[in-house]
Amino acid sequence: MLMKLYIGRSGTGKTKAILDEIQQQEQINPLGHPQILITPTQETFQLEQQLTEEDISGSVRTNVYHFGRLAYRVLSDLGVPLHDSLTDQGMTMLIQSIMTKHRHELKFFNDHVKYVGFSEQIKESIDEFNKYMVTPDDLYAMIEALDEHDEYYYYKYHDLALIYEQVEEALKDQFLYKEDILKQFAIHIEDSEYIRTSNIYIDSYHNFTDLEYYIIQLLIQHAQSVTIALTLDFNDKPLFRKTNETFNRLQHIGQTLQVDPLVTTFNKVYRHHQQTLNSIQHILDPTDSIEIENDGAIEVYSASNYEDEVLLAIRHIEKMITQYGYNYKDIGLLYRDSAYIPYIDRYFTKFEIPYATDVKKTMKNHPLITYVKKLISIIQNPYQYDAVFDMLKTGYLLPKLNHKDSIYRFEQYCLIHHFTFNRWTTEALFKHSNYTTEMLKHMNQLKNAILYQIDPVIEQYRSMKTSNEITIYKLVEWIYHSINQEEVVEHIQQMIQLEQQAGDHFNRFDETQQAYDGLIELLDELTLLDEHSMTVDTFLDILLAGLNSLTFSDIPQTLDEVSIGTMDLAKISNKPIVILIGVNQNVLPSATLDTAIINTKDKEILSNNDINISPSQSVLSLDEKFVFYYAMTRATDKVFVSFAEGNQNNESVGPSFYIQQLIQSINGLKIQSFNIIKEKYLTEYIFTIASAKHYLKDVIQIKGQQSSEQFLKYMSQQHKALYDDVINSFHYINEAIPLSTEQARALYGESFEASVSRLEMFNGCQFKHYMQYALKAYPVEPIQLDQKQTGLLYHYVMDKMLKELPIETLTKDELKVNVREYISQFIEQNFRMIVQTSKDIHLIQRLEALLIENMKAIQVQLKQSNFKPSLFEAKFGVAEQLKGPSYTVEDQSNINVTLKGQIDRVDMYQDDHDKLHSFVIDYKSSDQSLDYKKLFEGHQMQLTTYLKTVLSQHDDQTIVPIGLAYYHVNSGHKHISTLNELPKTNDLDKSHMKKFRFDGVFVSDAEILKQLDAHLKDEQKGLFIAQSIKKDGTLSQQGRHVPLDFIYKMLEVNDYNIEQAVSNIYHGKTSIHPLKDGQRTVCSMCDFKESCHIDITLKGNRYNKITHSNKTAKEKIEQWGEVDE
Repeated sequence: MLMKLYIGRSGTGKTKAILDEIQQQEQINPLGHPQILITPTQETFQLEQQLTEEDISGSVRTNVYHFGRLAYRVLSDLGVPLHDSLTDQGMTMLIQSIMTKHRHELKFFNDHVKYVGFSEQIKESIDEFNKYMVTPDDLYAMIEALDEHDEYYYYKYHDLALIYEQVEEALKDQFLYKEDILKQFAIHIEDSEYIRTSNIYIDSYHNFTDLEYYIIQLLIQHAQSVTIALTLDFNDKPLFRKTNETFNRLQHIGQTLQVDPLVTTFNKVYRHHQQTLNSIQHILDPTDSIEIENDGAIEVYSASNYEDEVLLAIRHIEKMITQYGYNYKDIGLLYRDSAYIPYIDRYFTKFEIPYATDVKKTMKNHPLITYVKKLISIIQNPYQYDAVFDMLKTGYLLPKLNHKDSIYRFEQYCLIHHFTFNRWTTEALFKHSNYTTEMLKHMNQLKNAILYQIDPVIEQYRSMKTSNEITIYKLVEWIYHSINQEEVVEHIQQMIQLEQQAGDHFNRFDETQQAYDGLIELLDELTLLDEHSMTVDTFLDILLAGLNSLTFSDIPQTLDEVSIGTMDLAKISNKPIVILIGVNQNVLPSATLDTAIINTKDKEILSNNDINISPSQSVLSLDEKFVFYYAMTRATDKVFVSFAEGNQNNESVGPSFYIQQLIQSINGLKIQSFNIIKEKYLTEYIFTIASAKHYLKDVIQIKGQQSSEQFLKYMSQQHKALYDDVINSFHYINEAIPLSTEQARALYGESFEASVSRLEMFNGCQFKHYMQYALKAYPVEPIQLDQKQTGLLYHYVMDKMLKELPIETLTKDELKVNVREYISQFIEQNFRMIVQTSKDIHLIQRLEALLIENMKAIQVQLKQSNFKPSLFEAKFGVAEQLKGPSYTVEDQSNINVTLKGQIDRVDMYQDDHDKLHSFVIDYKSSDQSLDYKKLFEGHQMQLTTYLKTVLSQHDDQTIVPIGLAYYHVNSGHKHISTLNELPKTNDLDKSHMKKFRFDGVFVSDAEILKQLDAHLKDEQKGLFIAQSIKKDGTLSQQGRHVPLDFIYKMLEVNDYNIEQAVSNIYHGKTSIHPLKDGQRTVCSMCDFKESCHIDITLKGNRYNKITHSNKTAKEKIEQWGEVDE
């Protein structure tokens, strides 16, 4: 029975002395008595490596364990039967079920039972009781001593004792949970020959729980010897408060066993020779005023945010690797704020830096776990749309479905047609579509296959839920059978085989196996709750919480990786390079919130009743300096320290007080600012291809082309290999490759029939036209009452009203009734499945009010005009009654062109000479105006094409155009929401009618315009056209009117633009040059932005801007035909 204590501050050789002693015994007698090294879990791998780095390459007598693993080894040797271990998830679920069952007995926590997450906090309290050997009886005894009138603490500990007691009872003879294995170990230590013959070493601990102290006492009592190393300097007790307390506790154990510990003090620092690293202890001592010369072993940096700070750490790593010859295994990175973890994962992977971390990856997004979670969602909310498709995409619902595109096509179909799953039993829902009969048949088969799998599960759930008695066992069995169907199991096995064949260290090879094992283990643990009745919904909530908390086991560390961990559990030691990130105020020292169930005040009450558990927050705050000290002293050569100037909430934060102490004590040490915008840093960032590409992108975006060229010049001189790799990406031109004329003909056809809007699209953006008409990449457009669909509604109602009713003679009430009827018809035909919510109904009411107001305005217009509607929603094209304009593109493509489309309305007037006068109208729900510059450059072609179509149906001598215009349906009261907000007068007044004026171009003929608008004749001012007549009978120059010849020239310009557009299409033009008019671009509503990747900072990308003004465009049209255009 020998007890030895090795005492010394960091780096004085305590661990080395232990390893040397072990290795010496190995060399003397390789088959001698066992040697056991006990360390924290996170240290075992590193110490095993250190043991075999010297003269011995292996051992049969020496083992490295943590307390739990040693307990399993001993109990296994003795043949002690052990129950299965209960996971943290299992304990949380058990506590939730206990709280649910005993809800009415709980005095303090009864309102918290409904919150599944609260069970996690109760579990943490029970864990703490276990670690410090506090029993339910201890809590009951304390309650007896409390004043019953102090209800807060009395009822609080009553509930904790009750829950703790029920947990112990539930676990008895079934499961072991965490410290239970150590309790069993303590019972059997004296029976173990392995322990009795061992020399035991304990290293890298700063303190122990009461249960661990008890085990240490038993080990000292029964083992050959026990050696314990502590980081401690008696000359600085405030800094080493924690380890000094541990030393005193160990001394007390020695006294209890009547053993005098052999204390060896280590004073000389061996780990690092630099004065700055040797003096960290003195720098942190406020009473020790010292000044140290800067030897370069410590560097301090600031970064603007967490993301930049991780990039800074990567810069340090790459520099140490490429310029100083270190390996990845020589570097450790420590953080304290978990908010850094996502940035570490993202950028270490991007920069291809191998790393090992103790952060466990969650299983909640694994396909198998997702499958079960969505199964639960479906039975809680039957046929929930997203849940069914998420389930389908996991591959476990229909494992033999090989064509994933079928799933996405089916999802797209349901999305577009708003076919939610509660309508799936109606076969007719899958018949109204443009899909082929074969595709519809396939989708119906897919739908039926899904229902075949899901319906039995839902029905079984419903029957169980309506049962008067339901047990956890039945619920677990139901879930188990759902995931163990033959096809699902086969798919699991296939996934496991694929992962084993393709896996490596960076891509875990056993995720599916772990997910399945974790799921089964979770279901097994749920049987603990079998005796307790609860609702199905409560059980499912508990199960979901358990599924979301499942994690994969740690990936084993390889030989050359950066070690990453938290400062509190720093697993790195004797690393040449250590990087500390996030050394900010309120992080070091930590601004801890006392939010645990057992808070500082609780611990005082417990202590007053002889129950001691973990230190309170006020005590732990005294150890914050030790955390920083221990992290700073892990390195042998160099430490990089950094802090962020802003947190995740974009709030300004400052450096830790400890950084200020470093700056004040080390002469010449300054905070260096890490900022990628600063030119002076550019040449310091580039160490690998990954970093070159990353920083080049930032430089281009932030500083522009000139700075980037300087940057590349430096790279071509100093980093030739990197330069050759990066230069291609720098000179990348984001440009679509044109089609050949042969490819264009193959894609677009030998003859060309197209709508005018398609040609306008091409002139607006050639690449968009290519995506939609060459690749046929039509975007998913759900059927909903958006701007496009409301425009169709306007056209439908106005067409029906003008075509089928005597609009001029209808009363106000008749207008309302008929508008309402036609809206209902349109909704029934197109949107029957979606007009359900109050939002939909309100939108329909608004549209109804607007249409009634517009029809009243049109009614006034027609009463004041001799022009009468003759064509409504008139389609033209090859197969239509109206033949569309035809062209032959006379170049090498030699394509015949026929236009198609639909004319909203044409009003006609026949004069005394039987000549027809035509007025073409296009309904618009937007604010688009007739624009000379857009017309001249081919961006506004519809009205002129419609007019040419109308004229082409007649002999030139019998018809003449008098104008073409837009009618803006939303021109009236845009704020109107319901019928109650309509104007109360029967007829709209003149000032209000101005809002319904036609927006277009009219012929300069006062007499014919008087026929169009009678107000010109009666009052010299038009009511619905913006024209007026002067005293001499001619039209005022303020109105927009032109000679008849100008209108014909507009048609000629349009013909030219059509031919040019078709010619360019068949010449394979696909440029990424979208139209920009002022600040508006066609990109704002484009569905293909993710495909073109337009970026005006890249070569090859530019906007196609309109170059003419309205004035110059009008002049060009007037001169058309007079000069060579």
